[in-house]
Amino acid sequence: MHRFCGVIFALLTLVLSSLAQEQSNSQIITIGKGITLPYSQNINGPINLSLSPSNSTDWRPSPTGAALRSLALPGWGQAYNRKSLKALLAMGTESGLIYSIYRYHKLQKGYRLRGEIEIANLYREDRNRLSWYLAGTIILTILDAYVDAQLYDFDVSDEKPTDIK
Repeated sequence: MHRFCGVIFALLTLVLSSLAQEQSNSQIITIGKGITLPYSQNINGPINLSLSPSNSTDWRPSPTGAALRSLALPGWGQAYNRKSLKALLAMGTESGLIYSIYRYHKLQKGYRLRGEIEIANLYREDRNRLSWYLAGTIILTILDAYVDAQLYDFDVSDEKPTDIK
């Protein structure tokens, strides 16, 4: 079982890092008014099928989309926001907690079947505690993805804006 979880973790890491890489290399195709599609093939410049100019610097992540992605798959919302280190951290944390909950549940079940109720109760308490940690981690990663998307183009430089008099 340990090897299986390691393989799943490695595959998810590869998928999320390739998604983040693809999104950072993608260009935007504008079709009609307000409809944009990512385009990731190697081309000389952005393809613009409408009269309004558009380029890849216009892209902003959707806060709701980032939050929903983070809820659906651990780390996907962070990868969508182009924060690959946070994505790996979120995916690793949630995957580790899920595996630990599964393992403690199996141990608790085994000890209960053998009649060792006291030890089974200890594993049950640990499993329940880790379930609460997982719930908190999921909520934090959803909030983190939402806030990162909301503050995607926030300027943190110390320079004074030129338009203020």
